[in-house]
Amino acid sequence: MTTPNKYFPFEVHTNAFLLHFLLPKKYFNKYLIFIGKKWAAGDYMELLSLKDIKTLLDSAGIKEYRIIENKLWGLTLDFVMIFGDYNQN
Repeated sequence: MTTPNKYFPFEVHTNAFLLHFLLPKKYFNKYLIFIGKKWAAGDYMELLSLKDIKTLLDSAGIKEYRIIENKLWGLTLDFVMIFGDYNQN
């Protein structure tokens, strides 16, 4: 499973630069609607950090996984979760 990194400066689905984490979601949604990308507003897109992912996996009781961080420009672009018999420290 793959998800974009909330803290990567460029949001690849909407071509937004910095706005996706600088603006509160309410205002980012308004921006998306304004630029004609209403499809990405609301509940469609919930960008996650590494901490968010680990919290969700823990709350779902998932213990066996590995997370790979794909890098671009030295920053984590997205996260890939591989489920199976992995121990993550």
